[in-house]
Amino acid sequence: MTANSELQPLARSRSAARERRRWSWLHLLLAMETLAIGGLVWYLLHDRMVWKQRAAFLHASLGREREKVGDLTGALSEYGAAVKLYPNNPRAWYLLGTALRQQSPQGGLKELRRAYELDSGNEPTLREYGTALVENAKLDEARQVLTRAVALQEDDEQAHVALGRAYLGHVTNPQDLERGLAELRRALALQPGEVQARFRLARALFQSNQLTLAGEEFSTALSLLGEGARRTQEPMDGSTGWSQTWISLVKGCHHYLSEIAYRTKRPAEAARHRKIFDEMEAYLRGTYEPVRRRKQNPIDPALQRQLAAIFARFGFPPEGPDGRAAAARWVGPAPVAAGR
Repeated sequence: MTANSELQPLARSRSAARERRRWSWLHLLLAMETLAIGGLVWYLLHDRMVWKQRAAFLHASLGREREKVGDLTGALSEYGAAVKLYPNNPRAWYLLGTALRQQSPQGGLKELRRAYELDSGNEPTLREYGTALVENAKLDEARQVLTRAVALQEDDEQAHVALGRAYLGHVTNPQDLERGLAELRRALALQPGEVQARFRLARALFQSNQLTLAGEEFSTALSLLGEGARRTQEPMDGSTGWSQTWISLVKGCHHYLSEIAYRTKRPAEAARHRKIFDEMEAYLRGTYEPVRRRKQNPIDPALQRQLAAIFARFGFPPEGPDGRAAAARWVGPAPVAAGR
């Protein structure tokens, strides 16, 4: 065997080793390149996600500012942009849902459900979602959600009110009635001046034929409404949300107090409450359209004269009733403090 023939296998072995090293370096370079590209992609995606989250937070903050100044349309636009940029943000869905509920009590259900799905342990979300379920007559589901809400925060009177409504909205047994009444009473223990809760309690007592208790609650509600009107600085002509609610509640109290007095054989008292109820009905019919038109054109002289004539018919000044005038005519004089 020649020397060349003996060196050939060694040469092939060294060549193979060099080839393997070359491929190893190539694999390493490819791996490093892959990692670099992957890192760059992750960084870009992460950076984009962070940017979207920050932008969504900004839109939600702008929405809150718009909502505070009464620009509900602008607020809804900002909240919509926030959930579009960052769909997994429960806070943005919550804000959007509650804003939609301001437009309509039945609104916002889908949005609040999404907020609930993303954060089912948030008590305000549970309360608002449960209340939206009540407004949409989904009472069994509302009871479950609101029971969790009051368990998380026992001093949330609005959650107790909503839970009471969920039970009273579909009474199938005496337990439903008692639970509903208990929840409303719990809300009033927390906030005795919550007039709408007291009105709901009084109406539930009336519907369950507990007339004496119902009359006491309606009378208390009427007294609270009179006190609230005497303290307000707003006009009580039906042009504001507060005055519309106030007139509706006062009228409702007189209706039920008239019915209770009639059923308990007190005809003079029944007639007194019915007279006030009928007057308030006539006032609302007469002022509804002119007040609506005045919002669109507040300086129309003819419209002002028309409203002044209607106000005069009910014993109010030409500019309409203020809180004291409305309370004096439709609730009664303020109670005299003891010792005076």
